[in-house]
Amino acid sequence: MKMSPSEEQSEFSLKPIPGDYGLPFFGAIRDRLDYFYNQGKDEFFTARIQKYESTVFKTNMPPGPFIARNPKVIAVLDAISFPVLFDTSKVEKYNVLDGTFFPSVSFTGGHRACAYLDPYEPKHTSLKSFFMSTLASKRDDFIPLFRTCLSALFIDIEDEMVSQKKAGFNKPSDAMSFQLCVSSIWKLKTRPIRSLDRKEPAIVDKWLALQLAPLATLELPGFLKYFEDIFPAYISIAVFLCKV
Repeated sequence: MKMSPSEEQSEFSLKPIPGDYGLPFFGAIRDRLDYFYNQGKDEFFTARIQKYESTVFKTNMPPGPFIARNPKVIAVLDAISFPVLFDTSKVEKYNVLDGTFFPSVSFTGGHRACAYLDPYEPKHTSLKSFFMSTLASKRDDFIPLFRTCLSALFIDIEDEMVSQKKAGFNKPSDAMSFQLCVSSIWKLKTRPIRSLDRKEPAIVDKWLALQLAPLATLELPGFLKYFEDIFPAYISIAVFLCKV
């Protein structure tokens, strides 16, 4: 029997989002310890899904106090709810590429990169248009270059298999992506690519690692884990005193 619109609405009525953020400051510290130490990343979300009987819930996310001003988030962990993240009328995308943490603009020449700009900001559209037009202008070179870089990728993996009897994929893949981006944008006139240079993308990895370090953990043993959140406080105080 087909349900009427009113019956369908009652069956799928809106409910308050479950979960809580705990006490100010201490709730964020508690969730950080659960995420990195007490439960681990997977169990952190699994336990809350079971507790709240929902794949959408409120929680705090690292890095928390001293580093991120507002650790409060709403976790969306199912395919049905995920598309809401693309609705800019419901989700703000201002400085949230790395979640609740925003790296210093010193890493990007004092500018907020396009990935941190909300779609409603004027620079977002202009920068994205510039990127797309640049890619479109390279369309005749991109596919042949991609094939060349991809061939070099598998040659690199095969050579590593022969010499070491095993091979990883991530490092040569990063090297290929770096080579592809640089060559396609600047259209470098070089001899055919026979192998990949893994040193150049390693520099980019270090640049990113410094920015994303607050999202990681020191994995301190035992009771020392409770001091991990104090270190950023001392660093912030030291920097402040130096400026004064």
